[in-house]
Amino acid sequence: MNNKVFLDSSILIEYRKGTKTELFDALLDSRRCELYISQTVTSEYLYYLIAIFGGKSPLALKTSNEIAATLSKSKPGLFIEKFRWLQDDKRLFSSTVELMMRYNLLPNDAQILAICQLNQISAIASYDADFIKVCKDLNIVLLQTLDDFEIFTKNIT
Repeated sequence: MNNKVFLDSSILIEYRKGTKTELFDALLDSRRCELYISQTVTSEYLYYLIAIFGGKSPLALKTSNEIAATLSKSKPGLFIEKFRWLQDDKRLFSSTVELMMRYNLLPNDAQILAICQLNQISAIASYDADFIKVCKDLNIVLLQTLDDFEIFTKNIT
């Protein structure tokens, strides 16, 4: 098993909300794991981040011209430099569509799984229940708790 862990936006958002911080803290502190994100995750992260810090829907913030003020108080890049970035390529589209159809997934979740498959990522850290069955089927470890992380790091070769 390799040490590559993909971070879903749910991990980042819960951390920024101050809830469910143990798993993300352990991932950040680990010298045994390489942490990865993609454009899909950053888009979701920024969308939810402005809603959290702006106190209203992203569309309401846009309409009232408050996105810049909200982003400046939320410090969106707080920990982004600690991650490796995975790039999209032309294979992503067909893999995403296939996963959407096979597992009844929404596009972003399917895209995250496709990116992991295409880049030989062995684990996804996420609080999204939609990943439970799919990760098991695709032989991707799903990290949802600190216990999951500890078991995963014991098995890293």
